[in-house]
Amino acid sequence: MLNLRRAIPAALGLCAVLLLPSLAHANNDDSALYRAYGAYERAVEAGDLKNIAREAERTYQVAVSELDDSDPRTATLAINLGSALENLAKRQAPTERAATLEEAFDAYQDALTRLEAQQGEQSEALLDPLIGMAKTAKKPRQARSYYQRAIELSEGKPVQQATLQVWAFDQLKWHPETVRSAKAFLSEAVETLQTERPENDSIRLEAEFRQAIVLAGERRQPKAIDELERILGHFEGLSFTHPIALGAHTKLVELYQRIGEPELATAHCQAVGKMTPWQEDQEQVPLYRQNPKFPVNMARRGKGGYVIVAFNIDKQGFVSEPEVIESEGGEAFEKASLDALKEWRYAPRFEAGQPVTAPATVRLDFALERP
Repeated sequence: MLNLRRAIPAALGLCAVLLLPSLAHANNDDSALYRAYGAYERAVEAGDLKNIAREAERTYQVAVSELDDSDPRTATLAINLGSALENLAKRQAPTERAATLEEAFDAYQDALTRLEAQQGEQSEALLDPLIGMAKTAKKPRQARSYYQRAIELSEGKPVQQATLQVWAFDQLKWHPETVRSAKAFLSEAVETLQTERPENDSIRLEAEFRQAIVLAGERRQPKAIDELERILGHFEGLSFTHPIALGAHTKLVELYQRIGEPELATAHCQAVGKMTPWQEDQEQVPLYRQNPKFPVNMARRGKGGYVIVAFNIDKQGFVSEPEVIESEGGEAFEKASLDALKEWRYAPRFEAGQPVTAPATVRLDFALERP
């Protein structure tokens, strides 16, 4: 039996979108849909995103041509196509991505139109296509409007509504014209989850972590630090590394360095180091860095250069024993590089559960921006 409910994308699926009729008594027209959907399932098993999208398109077109407009399976297959195209776009080059996302948007929009006609404009079944349209919309203001409608449809289901608000924040926070709305969505979500979920609930903690990052970006460092330390308290004693815990430790290194408390950053540098699965030749990336100041005299002369520095990362994550091993442009660049590295912090390498001193190198480039 062809079960189209499995076609609903897992990334959406906040609710059971459709209760589809069984195809156990498929007629001759349905057999074409059955074969097309079988090819789609085989493509999914093979894992080729381009072929998955191709077969999803083919299945959808069969449904459009063979099924009655009132048949809910066509809307489900439109959502399925939108999801397949959306996943394909993530792997494409920018030159191809825009066209694929536009096709995905059109598929989601078709699903929305069909579901509105079949179930009404207040049906919870509209959530999946609305979220799909938000994720594939060309303009951030359009995305915001689709999220807003989905959030309104979730009235009466506070946790579901808060989840949608967090999703909206994650997408809209990057755009200047929607960043204020994004923060408002997040603030409402956190308030709801703090009422509806216990303190150690993962959904609530993930929303609160985002809120702490917003506070840090607004230069409210003490409040952000308090929140991140509180959040970390809920992850103590876990036998695995939680991404939120890793993110909180990393952010706290930056915040403590910025307020001039490097010693308080040390425990968090070590926590990140302990969480990191070290490879023998792994290049270490700083948790906190200050860019070197471009020497004024070199800028006036229009000269650039670079400096390569070898150093040790000690057990506390500080840079120690820095030594210039190669440079171009003169001593001014070398001094600026060494001065900057004094402020850098790393996660120390761990061996047998203990922090150890380890060597590292970095190249610092000095280039003038051209008008």
